[in-house]
Amino acid sequence: IKATPTVVDAVAGRDVVILLDLRTLVTPACTWRVSATDLTVKLTSGSDDIWSSQQCPRAVPVKDVVVRQAVGTTIALVWDARRSDADCSRQTQWALPGDYHVVAAALGGEPTDHQFALEAPVAAVVTETVTPSPTPTGKPSGGGSGQPSGAVEPDGR
Repeated sequence: IKATPTVVDAVAGRDVVILLDLRTLVTPACTWRVSATDLTVKLTSGSDDIWSSQQCPRAVPVKDVVVRQAVGTTIALVWDARRSDADCSRQTQWALPGDYHVVAAALGGEPTDHQFALEAPVAAVVTETVTPSPTPTGKPSGGGSGQPSGAVEPDGR
């Protein structure tokens, strides 16, 4: 089995979908069980190991698929855009924007590498439309003296 990864529209701080195109190399078709035991996915940035399905095996969906030689079968794996640790805890640091490699390999197969950019998130622009209120009619409130309420005359009255 050959597993070829692809990542599109990856944004730091958000879930990143890794698509894996699965194909057989020898037989026309076969049924294959996708699992963390039979499939490895690793993310790196330069020489820095960022994330691994060996540390986070629950990220790999467990299911039986029909894999063909001529037409790929696509499965999706979700990376939470954080570094992984031995416990796959949610306490690790976020991966920073930059260039990354995702390498995927089926058990006994050759690894396949795909480079992608993890983009910086763009703040949403919120435009609020202000609806003017109608202009009040009539006399101003406050007693009608023309003075603001609570005003004191200059001579103390």
